[in-house]
Amino acid sequence: MIGVFVFVVVSFFVSILLTLISYYLNKDEDLKIKKIKDMLPGYNCGACGFSGCEEMAKNLVNDNKLLSKCKPIKKEEYNKLMDYLSKSGK
Repeated sequence: MIGVFVFVVVSFFVSILLTLISYYLNKDEDLKIKKIKDMLPGYNCGACGFSGCEEMAKNLVNDNKLLSKCKPIKKEEYNKLMDYLSKSGK
């Protein structure tokens, strides 16, 4: 009985530790995705082939050439976002 209790307590603390590590390692990328999503038109139309602007933003982090697939984006938004993507790097 004590062994089960120790196992549960250790598992609980390990899960908290893993959650915190994951949060801190992905924090910068999550902020970048949010900023990119805010710069997209926000129609969630799916014309780019992704399910919405958030999926598009997640993929733009790795490949900024995908931005040309966004149909409703205006030219000034496109230029602003391309400038941000080129400055922020991978």
